Amino acid sequence: MNYTNPCKAEWRKRLNDNCKECIYDPIEGGTWRQQVTLCTITSCHFWPIRPVSLDYIALMDADRGHHETTQKVISNAEAANDDDGASEEDLAAKE
Repeated sequence: MNYTNPCKAEWRKRLNDNCKECIYDPIEGGTWRQQVTLCTITSCHFWPIRPVSLDYIALMDADRGHHETTQKVISNAEAANDDDGASEEDLAAKE
């Protein structure tokens, strides 16, 4: 049986909503979770427990502490995840 504690679920929703309200910019690119993953406000009490994207490691490796736009970091992370660095068009042409 899959049971979720309602108090924990509400707490997580409030935390997610707080982080979205603080940092998410729909024009910047990437999902709200990717943008929150790249948050640099380490003085925030929620920073250590902020919601992070499933591609957290790739995003953080692509960022390397540089102050780049979220879109550029996400693009770099996606490029790093490609097997041989080929574009989608190149991969489609190979098939």
